[in-house]
Amino acid sequence: MNKKLRLLSMTILLILSITNGIFADTRTENIELYLVIDKSKSMVEEITDVSAYINETFIENFLISGDRLVLIQFYGKADLIYDGIISDSEKTILMNDLSNIPADGRFTDIGNALDRLDTAVRSASGRSERKYLILLTDGKQEAPPESPYYTPDGSFNHEFLENTKVIQRAGWKVMILGIGQETAVEELAEELGTTSEILDFSEESRPEAKSAAEIIGRILASDFSIIEGELKFSLKSEGYADMRTIIIEQITYQLPGGNYDLLSSPETIEIEPGEKIATGIELADNKLIQLDDNETSGSIIFKFSGDTPFLPAVFDSVLISAADSADGSNDKKVSEKSENSGNNEVNWLIVVIVILIVAAVIAFFIIRNLIFHRDEDEGNKKKKDEISVDR
Repeated sequence: MNKKLRLLSMTILLILSITNGIFADTRTENIELYLVIDKSKSMVEEITDVSAYINETFIENFLISGDRLVLIQFYGKADLIYDGIISDSEKTILMNDLSNIPADGRFTDIGNALDRLDTAVRSASGRSERKYLILLTDGKQEAPPESPYYTPDGSFNHEFLENTKVIQRAGWKVMILGIGQETAVEELAEELGTTSEILDFSEESRPEAKSAAEIIGRILASDFSIIEGELKFSLKSEGYADMRTIIIEQITYQLPGGNYDLLSSPETIEIEPGEKIATGIELADNKLIQLDDNETSGSIIFKFSGDTPFLPAVFDSVLISAADSADGSNDKKVSEKSENSGNNEVNWLIVVIVILIVAAVIAFFIIRNLIFHRDEDEGNKKKKDEISVDR
């Protein structure tokens, strides 16, 4: 009987350990999570479900002790609800606060919410954790007349679009979780250089909580260049547990004198978990930029569809003409100024430091051997002199 009980206990423990390995969040690296929630009146029918979804997906099952959480609610204006470091005791308080957010605000000023977000980011500029923005909204921009983001037809104006590029250049992972109006949400996601997902809270289709890998997973882009009519770059998959498909709908080179579309048709790229790949996209001949000067500064902007973009979606760049190329070829080179651009310099610095350390170690052993042989020769000479004196 005791053997049967022990066998049953071992079986139960094995099952628990397996299921824990499947469902537990094993993340140990702390992050900064920015939750921006639309509480305008247009959200009144969904706000209870939205709050419950946030509590389950992000507060209860995703955040770990030491993460920084910034919680912002917005309508015609934006209010900071919470900004602090998460602990287990804080979660219960936060979940209660989220459950009591009413959808009673006039207007929907997404631009103002992003301004409030920028203030929160600047208040902790010394922190180096990865940043994630989750924006839950029906996507319809209805800024009040006094807002700098106001337009009569509810479209996104120049000020709003310039504001979104700050986030895109910074390489944040942005998730747009849309409620209701798919077209408006897709337009917002496009302007933020990311993709969107519509949450359906009808009885027939309740959205499941996202896994940690879905939230923290990201595709990093770097090493851009335009060579012989092809845009070349590298991609690296981090945090995802499955293969991701990236669909690039549009590539725009934005210059002071106008914009140039560099892509003639959508491109699809697949990347496995943890994989780093070098890839390229052919550009139609009539899409290539003809430079009048030797060097032109601008921004390269990517637009995506599907559920996986890469980061950053926008980066400032310098396009160098062929006459300025060192080898005199017809290549056009893109010099990145994004946060990824410093990687090569850092790598070279590490190589130089390692070489200096190795050289110092070699020099130390050479000098030590020279001193040892010198002392040995002096000792032998002294012995010979002593023998001579004895004789």
